[in-house]
Amino acid sequence: MTPVKSMPSIITKNPSINLACFLATSFLSLAANTAYAVSCTANTTLSSLLGSTSQNECTVTPDFVKIGVYQFGICTSMPTNTDVSMCDFFLSSNNSTILTLGINSSGTLEGASQDAIEQKVYTHATMVIDNAIFLKDSFQFDTAQKSSDGQQGAICWTNGKPNGFLTDSPVDNGVTCGSTDEAVETEASYKYFGVSGNYFASVTNSLGTTNNYTLVQGLAPSPVATNDDNGSHIFMAQEMKTPIDMTGNPDLDISFKVTDAAKLTFYNGVYCTDTGNACVGNIEVNTIDLKVTIK
Repeated sequence: MTPVKSMPSIITKNPSINLACFLATSFLSLAANTAYAVSCTANTTLSSLLGSTSQNECTVTPDFVKIGVYQFGICTSMPTNTDVSMCDFFLSSNNSTILTLGINSSGTLEGASQDAIEQKVYTHATMVIDNAIFLKDSFQFDTAQKSSDGQQGAICWTNGKPNGFLTDSPVDNGVTCGSTDEAVETEASYKYFGVSGNYFASVTNSLGTTNNYTLVQGLAPSPVATNDDNGSHIFMAQEMKTPIDMTGNPDLDISFKVTDAAKLTFYNGVYCTDTGNACVGNIEVNTIDLKVTIK
C-alpha cells in the first residue's frame, strides 16, 4: 500500500458529479474517541503507540471507501437531523447511490446535479448515508503481527467479516494478519457511536471545523434513533472552512479525503483470541471530511 492515494477532483453541472479525495487527516469518526491518531508505520506496535500518543490506534489509507448516499447538499447555516430547511441538494433520493472513493475509482455520484443550488452564500454541507460503510485495505509491517482471530503475519488485511464491535467476539473482527495479502471488501456497520445508546458525535475535522454525526431513522428531516436497531441512516453536518458564494452559479470542486481515512486498532489481550498477547484488533472508518471550493 502506498503512503498517499489521491485522484483528480472534478464536478460539473452534468447529471453526474465527480467527487474525489484531498490530502487531509480524518474520514468518518463514528467511535467515541475524537482525537487524531498518528499514521501507522511499518514498525508500529501497541507499546509504541501507547508510549508516543497514549492511544491504541493509528491511521491507514484504504484502497477504497464505499458509502451509500441518499442526500447530499450545501446549507446557509448548520443543519440538524430535524431541520434541513436551510439546505439545497445536489442529490436527494429514497434510494441510495453508491459513492466509491479511492485511487482507482471514478468518484462519480450518479444523479447528482447543481440544478437545485441557488445563488446564495453557503457555509455548511450535509449528507445522509447508510449506516453500513465498506472499505478494503492491507498494511505491511516489518515484523509479524497477531490478529485478534489468532492468525499471525507481517501483512494485515481486511477480511470481509462483520465488525467485531457488534458481537464482542475476536473472531468477528475485520482484520486478519498473515504472510500474503488477501484483502477483500469489508463492512463496518455502525449501530451507534462508541457505545450502545449514544447516537450523536461531534468532532473537529482535519480542516479545523466541526462535523456533527447523528444516527437517524431515515432521510432528513428525521428523528434520532431510539434504539440500536432502528438507526438505519447516518446524518452528517459539516461547517465548511470557507463560505461558498454561488452568485453567478459557478462550477464547484467537491472532494473527500481518502488519505488516513481508516484506523487500525490494537488490543492488549482484550478482544484477542490469545488473551495473553497484544493483537491487531480491528479496522474502522475514521471521519468524512468534505471540501467544497469554487473552480
